[in-house]
Amino acid sequence: MPDLDKIIQRTLQLAESAGENDEVPVGAVIYDDEGNIVAESENKTRREHSVSFHAELAVIAQMGSKKGSENLSEYHLATSLEPCAMCAQAIAWAKLKTVVIACDDEKSGGVLHNAKVFEHSHHKPEVIYLDSYKEQSANLLKQFFKKKRKK
Repeated sequence: MPDLDKIIQRTLQLAESAGENDEVPVGAVIYDDEGNIVAESENKTRREHSVSFHAELAVIAQMGSKKGSENLSEYHLATSLEPCAMCAQAIAWAKLKTVVIACDDEKSGGVLHNAKVFEHSHHKPEVIYLDSYKEQSANLLKQFFKKKRKK
C-alpha cells in the first residue's frame, strides 16, 4: 500500500518550491502501485509563459514522454490542490487510476467542486481527499497571494 502521507508531503514541497519561484504554489506527482514517485512537477505557468504548465498537466506530459504513451492507466496522481477542470479532463484522458488531493478548491476546482469533470467523463479515477493536509496547502496559497497583494 502506498504511503499517501509521504506522497502528499512531496506535493507540498513542490508547491512550496513553486511559490518561491513566483508561481501559484501547486505541486503534483505521479506514483506507481507501490508508492514510488515516478514523475513530479510544480506549477510553471509564469516561467513557461503558458497555462499548459499547471503542475498536473506538466507531470502528465512528463510521464507520457517517459513512458512513450499517453495512456497512464497503471499510475496514480497526487496534487497539493484540487485540479481545475482543464487538469481534471487531462487526468481522465490519461486514464490515471487515482487522484489524491490535499486541499479542495471551491473557487477553481474541477473535481470536488464546480464542473466535477469525473462525473461526466468516460474514465472516472478514484478520488481520495486527504483533508488533513488542507490547512498546510491552503496556508501556502494564502501566503503567496498575500505577498502578491503587497507588491
